[in-house]
Amino acid sequence: MIRLVVLYFFILLSISLQGQHDKVIRTFINGYEYKKAQLKTDSHFIHSDFIKSYSEMVMTRANNVLCLDSVKNDSNGSSFYFHLLPKYSFLVLLKDSVNNSIEKQVFTTHYYSKIHRLLDKHITQMENSGFPFAEMVLDSININAKDSVTLSYRLFKNVSIVYDSIDVIGKPMVSKNFLSAYTGIIAGNRYNEKNIKRFDRLMNDLVFVRQQKKSDLFFIDSKAKLRVYLEKQSANNFSGLIGIANGTNNQLQFTGDVTINLKNIFKHADMCDISWKKIGEQSQRLDLAFSYPYLFNIAVGASTRFNLYKQDSTYLNSQLKAGLMFYTQGFNGMLVYYEQRQTSVLKYTTSGLAATNCQFAGLNFINNRFNKPILPEKGYSLSIDAAYGQRTLSKTPQMPDSIYSKLSKKVEQWRGNASFISLIPLTTSFFIKFKAEGGAISPGQFKNELFRLGGSQSIRGFDEESIYASSYLLTSAELRLSLDNATQWFVFFDKLMYKSFIYTDNPWGIGVGAELNTGAGLFFISYA
Repeated sequence: MIRLVVLYFFILLSISLQGQHDKVIRTFINGYEYKKAQLKTDSHFIHSDFIKSYSEMVMTRANNVLCLDSVKNDSNGSSFYFHLLPKYSFLVLLKDSVNNSIEKQVFTTHYYSKIHRLLDKHITQMENSGFPFAEMVLDSININAKDSVTLSYRLFKNVSIVYDSIDVIGKPMVSKNFLSAYTGIIAGNRYNEKNIKRFDRLMNDLVFVRQQKKSDLFFIDSKAKLRVYLEKQSANNFSGLIGIANGTNNQLQFTGDVTINLKNIFKHADMCDISWKKIGEQSQRLDLAFSYPYLFNIAVGASTRFNLYKQDSTYLNSQLKAGLMFYTQGFNGMLVYYEQRQTSVLKYTTSGLAATNCQFAGLNFINNRFNKPILPEKGYSLSIDAAYGQRTLSKTPQMPDSIYSKLSKKVEQWRGNASFISLIPLTTSFFIKFKAEGGAISPGQFKNELFRLGGSQSIRGFDEESIYASSYLLTSAELRLSLDNATQWFVFFDKLMYKSFIYTDNPWGIGVGAELNTGAGLFFISYA
């Protein structure tokens, strides 16, 4: 079955590459061939836009000043003919509107690219400082002796602009105060071009609204007004997962995962999650989470999470985590948190269990840059989490005094983990998903304090959370086929390297699966 699916994937991949043509691009400078390259294109012709961009690219990389003489096209491709101008040194003088000097630079190589970068840098600074109509004007050109050229530019700031407001067209599904804080477009603040350029991308990350069309920008009486066209999008969803794996005695074993996501209840991009998971035959886990971003309409949010995990009739873990998120852009930023982990031993055994109470202070750096929040097809995400604290040991009635007396009652602890996901497009339908995740905790841990690995959200093909590790590295590679915005099929390979007490192992898993957006939520299914 797996072989047939993999073969089907690669047949589709080869079909998607058909119809592309190889065009030969040849570059001549002073009659000598400088470069020969191939270009894959769906067109039989080289377009004028490509001729312009390619010519600028060659002149940007050239050491000396080039002049484009002609371009010749044929059925095999195009030939670009340049000639070299005499070697010059360029002195660039930048002045403001009242003739005060701003900057002076001398360029002896790669003039074209360096001068453009210099001018663009100052224009960009003005656009991000309240002057979107700033312009750089060439004031004079002087050709001096010994092949030296002086270029004099003057920077005109023109009118100063501040933000007016965000004008929402459509039924209000989110407060304007939140939109202003979230996007950085706050009434009275200086105009910043960066905020405008990333506005549509940030709106795309809000799963509960959809833009009917791109936003419009208006300048009226030295003020900038942004008009955005929104409509409601279903965001409150139910997600279910069914996992199938080989259990004991080679019998199929089913596991379940149910999640309820409630978003934007208070029209402030808030989130409430409820998740229940059945692990094996007797173990269960419950997760509750709530977050409220941009508290008081500033770049700070609050979040809290509660987790309850019952390992059959052996022990019960509870985890409470609360923190403040300091946003840098959108929902990315740094979470500063307090965490309490507590274990109650229900049935004492000799398998390294103990009743503990751990308190941590931690930092979690989060940076997500996917093209869309649900079933993304390109982009990346990075999360780095580190915590430090103290563990207090309690004696259970079943624990012998001889064992308890040998244990440290208070111990300093640390723990850290990191995760990186990268989505790399291959064609319009196929992409590769690569994931690397790892973690480590300080030595001297009990079994109930270790990382629990295995299952659909970890290394697939193994029982849910059946692997205990004090340190681990999990890598995963998937070839994914995106049929539409709601369906992705994939084949995967997982590799885990871990250490548990003095035991190490390197298991792996391979299989196929699908991820579906049903409208009521996400549905996952996989076989490994």
